[in-house]
Amino acid sequence: MLDESKKCSVGATLNALRTRRNLTLRQLGSRVHLSATFLSRVERGDVQLSLESLSRLARFFECPIGFFFAEDSPPAQYSITRNGNRHVVSRRNRSVTVECLTDALYGNPRMELSILTIKPKAAAFGSPHIHPGEEVMYVMKGKAGVQLGEREVVLKTGETVTFDPRLKHNVRNAGEGEAKVLVAITPPNLRLP
Repeated sequence: MLDESKKCSVGATLNALRTRRNLTLRQLGSRVHLSATFLSRVERGDVQLSLESLSRLARFFECPIGFFFAEDSPPAQYSITRNGNRHVVSRRNRSVTVECLTDALYGNPRMELSILTIKPKAAAFGSPHIHPGEEVMYVMKGKAGVQLGEREVVLKTGETVTFDPRLKHNVRNAGEGEAKVLVAITPPNLRLP
């Protein structure tokens, strides 16, 4: 779930992107596979977006997910994200939480850093995905099964994998307790083809 204070900025940003392209809610909905009614409610700030829906919109508008959370102030030369003030998104029935440690619009726009918290028997994505760039995963807690093409490698706490994300990949909790995985992606965010 998105932070309550960010709902309106997400809706306002979505409205601005949509109207800039002269799209109706129905036209945008058909292109991102979301209903016009739902998108209208998002723009008004009445509902929250899942990470999957936010990813679809970011891919369609060819922008990083962080763009939807941008403040109206001009970009700074650096950004500090205090503990408790991170953008947090829940996905897959709250079995996965994504905490954004970096803001793709400030600081270093060439990298995204986030923490995935994955409950037992859950995977971060519904199916393996690909995107351009480079990706690193570091297991902070528990065990993580990282699917890389047809192979899965199981990493324990303190282990890292670096890979070309054009290889179909996914990450799942491979242990009994909660798993926490630090993920670094460049270029930022889920710009999936």
